Amino acid sequence: MEGLPSEEQIKAWIRDAVVEAQTASSDRTYYLEIWKKTVDVQQHFNDLELRIRNLAVTVLGAILSLAAFSVEKTITIKLYERSVPVAVLLIIVALITWGAFYLMDRHWYHRLLIGAVKHGLEIEKLLPGASLTKAIGDESPIRIGGRQIRSTNKMDLFYSLVGAALIVLIPVLLFGKSLK
Repeated sequence: MEGLPSEEQIKAWIRDAVVEAQTASSDRTYYLEIWKKTVDVQQHFNDLELRIRNLAVTVLGAILSLAAFSVEKTITIKLYERSVPVAVLLIIVALITWGAFYLMDRHWYHRLLIGAVKHGLEIEKLLPGASLTKAIGDESPIRIGGRQIRSTNKMDLFYSLVGAALIVLIPVLLFGKSLK
């Protein structure tokens, strides 16, 4: 019969279709493994950031405890012929330490987390149904006064509020009246 494919052509088409299906399945498996590893990396950097913040709060608490003790015991030091509460110096140390934790968190690990998230979004474009990275990104922002606050802004706010409180403590300790 003219116009109909031969048995060999049909077998070739079937063979090609099977190879194509296997390749597509193999590609999906490959991208799925990449996506899984990418999510692991995202979790790793997120965990590191939380550990950094936890350590920062712990160190800050220890320094503030020392400062409170020095205020209670009225421990001072002479600087340029002026008696300065040791607590002021400890608050300055706390502020510098807090800033160092912020720089490490924001400009080191957070950038790596953002890179992992961007990579995850690209992989999710290739995997129908894999949308965890996008779903988390969609749910993460909050609105404050009409402004969208994302994770980077939240981190900045967290460190800034504590930093501002430390700065306010310095003149209070220097010029405030004794509570005794």
